[in-house]
Amino acid sequence: KDEKVLCIGCRNILEIHQATLFGFSWENITGLDLFSVNPKIKEGAMENIPFEDESFDLVTNIGALSYCGDPLKAIDECVRVLKPGGRFVLTHPFIPNDPIATSAYSKDKIPNFPCTIGIKDYTRRLIQKGLRVYYTQSHDKVNSVGSIQTGHVIAFVKTTERVQDDLFEHFLEN
Repeated sequence: KDEKVLCIGCRNILEIHQATLFGFSWENITGLDLFSVNPKIKEGAMENIPFEDESFDLVTNIGALSYCGDPLKAIDECVRVLKPGGRFVLTHPFIPNDPIATSAYSKDKIPNFPCTIGIKDYTRRLIQKGLRVYYTQSHDKVNSVGSIQTGHVIAFVKTTERVQDDLFEHFLEN
């Protein structure tokens, strides 16, 4: 495919390889992370994406927002670099709107951790920015400290007009 793909917070080359399994062209996939040992992954923060407006057909942020200092700014940046008609796929690995997260290493409670912004808040923000939900999936699992953790996958398309999003309204009711 000729579509340009940006994998945000890909950590290593594996996420880029996975994108090729879905049919995307190796030369059209770029990674972005805070550090890199591979030329396919550009160094930069998701709160200040170092690419021009409307550069990508697909932007993915797979489990990376929970490590971000300003996740709402990062969301805005994802929208900025996405072309009209482009798709944005977001995964969020924490309990929605849970006020406290637990460190996997020390087992300490971490108040005001960025991941405490719930998936509904991200979805609201993205719809306000002109994106429309076209896919959602949630699943529960037991995390390393024995708590039930809900994982969310939500896919959006960037529209050029304001739309009423019935799927989003249904999502908010549940």
